[in-house]
Amino acid sequence: MPRLLLSLTFLSGHLNKIIAYKIRNKFIIGSRAISAAVSGSTNNKFAGYHYYSSGSSFSKNFKRNNYQKRQNMSYFLIGVSGVTCGGKTTLTKLLQRSFPWSRIVHQDSYFYDDDHSSHVRVPEVENHVNYEILGSMDMARMHKDISAILQGPGEFFDDRSLSRSKNPHQDATLTEADPIPNFDTGIELLKTVQNLEFDSSKYRNIPVLIIEGFIIFESQVIFDACDARFFLTLSKDECRTRRSTRSYNPPDCPGYFDNIVWPEFSRHYNNHINGRSGIKVFQGTEPIQSVWNDSVQIVKCRLDEKYFMDKL
Repeated sequence: MPRLLLSLTFLSGHLNKIIAYKIRNKFIIGSRAISAAVSGSTNNKFAGYHYYSSGSSFSKNFKRNNYQKRQNMSYFLIGVSGVTCGGKTTLTKLLQRSFPWSRIVHQDSYFYDDDHSSHVRVPEVENHVNYEILGSMDMARMHKDISAILQGPGEFFDDRSLSRSKNPHQDATLTEADPIPNFDTGIELLKTVQNLEFDSSKYRNIPVLIIEGFIIFESQVIFDACDARFFLTLSKDECRTRRSTRSYNPPDCPGYFDNIVWPEFSRHYNNHINGRSGIKVFQGTEPIQSVWNDSVQIVKCRLDEKYFMDKL
């Protein structure tokens, strides 16, 4: 009888160890999958994995504190594009109002100087530079700057980690008071737009980068990188009217709009926007409050899908 009790005790202890091991192993595997998703790892299946015992404080507080403890979060990218004078910059600034820690890159900051050899000049319009094509901008530098941000720490940007002295073309933590070329009317419009009833605190630990520009989606690199994409368009007459109220340097010469601006926009829209999945197109004549609200709701859904789905 004592030998039988000893055997039963041994078997019971061994069984408990097996059960405990399976439970712990299952938890570790679950933690691996969650940590990999949180870190945004796609190349290394073990990157970002963390190991915790089932009795750790992490397992007890995971659901409650998950999104507050992400230190190496992958960036969430928003692309805002559209026709000239269509409201791109206004929407960009409003999105930053909803996500005030976000960073902005303006494509207009990457135009080559007027005398650059890469420019294409159009004899029909006084040999004016065609500024409506990718070749008029230093896209290699833009890609490099974006890559530098994405490879940097996914933290907060109040300290402007990429200083303007090192990279004067990079905007970080812009305010509505920051000067933007040809945006005088937009600044006045921003003052009249009422804030949305939107609580962004849930997403405060997620680094957000907004890329704004009139032909950013012509870059496949930028298109593929964006998690949410918006495009604003106008009729030809409305676009001409709006553009006529703005000043450009160098200024538009006679015929520039009809011979360059609109034909290039039509080509871009037909080849890169119309019918392309993954882009939300707005009419630039829609109330900006409505466009802003719809955009924020789309961003919110994309954020939840990317960072919170099946993790709580």
